[in-house]
Amino acid sequence: MIDPEDSGNGAIDVKYWMERDIVAGIDPYQRWNARSAALISPDIIDPGTWVMRWVENQRIAASTRRTWLSLTKHHIVPHWKSDQLSDNDVTRAAVQLWIDDLHTALTPRSIRTVLTIFRAAIEEAILDGQYPIEKSPFLRIRLDPPEPTGRDAITPKEVGFFLAHLTTCVGVGIVLAAGASRISEVTAKRKRSDWNPDRRAIEILLPPAVQRRSADRRTRNAKAKTAAGIRRIYFCDVGALEIEKSLASHNVDTIFISRQRKPVANTTVRRAFELASERSGMHVTPHILRHSAATWMAEDKIHPRAIDEQLGWAARGQGMQAIYVHPTPAMRREREAAMQDRMVDVMAAFQDQRAALAPDVSGAGGAPDG
Repeated sequence: MIDPEDSGNGAIDVKYWMERDIVAGIDPYQRWNARSAALISPDIIDPGTWVMRWVENQRIAASTRRTWLSLTKHHIVPHWKSDQLSDNDVTRAAVQLWIDDLHTALTPRSIRTVLTIFRAAIEEAILDGQYPIEKSPFLRIRLDPPEPTGRDAITPKEVGFFLAHLTTCVGVGIVLAAGASRISEVTAKRKRSDWNPDRRAIEILLPPAVQRRSADRRTRNAKAKTAAGIRRIYFCDVGALEIEKSLASHNVDTIFISRQRKPVANTTVRRAFELASERSGMHVTPHILRHSAATWMAEDKIHPRAIDEQLGWAARGQGMQAIYVHPTPAMRREREAAMQDRMVDVMAAFQDQRAALAPDVSGAGGAPDG
């Protein structure tokens, strides 16, 4: 195996990388053609340009590429385009000041993504060895802790108040709150056959879990967020009744339909929630209902494994609970009883507010979309 250090001129040894790829079973020509132009152009010493070209040539998903390119274009290149790729300009203090300035434009979670991109590109420049930068400027960089999701849970009365302002997709909203489900788990993709009346659950066959790979190679083998197998969304009496009522009102092969007798799309539900947010003065999204239901279960002391099952998550942690504890029928009954009590409060607030708004939402009663 050729040592890249023996090339003598400080340039990247193409033969070394080709031989290494052959050993790894990778097409060396495909690998080389995809390498960043910045890695083979020593005259590029602008950190912003280096990072942009590094991002452009990464093998990442299309959606991730769009996000990275946008963040690089708007938040990395403008700040670093006038500096040099050297230890004198790319210092820890300069990086910290830049990160502090980003708080006026980005959320803590987005700032972490920007820093991840910048760090990976600069550390590759350090390893490349062709530029006057040898020290990592990322030691002890301070970051604000991000919110878990950026969303807050709301109370059952607030959920009922908000749902009363929906003129369409009312049934979908009730089911989302009752089942702590994701929006895609109850809309257009859900067929009649997915509803199991005996279990009072929507059953979804999931593909094998895909490993969520972090940009940090040290956590590349992180466990999947969602468990593989059959995803079951269990419902209390209120949620099950809403699903049964929807199925009985039409003969289309989906659980919920619109007024045009077509499957309810995710965008339709989101738009209905946006309009209801304007009417009610509350900012509520479908996913906030999922957060709220999970919070209610936690407040009611439901076993964490039963909550994980309802949310469709893989077991968390590595201890006894994640490996040996499994949801039991007793846990499920306790969970459904707690959710039934919560949904009774939701529906009481819903009926009260709907009665107060009757003249304004007259077209939404009786048979609303979804």
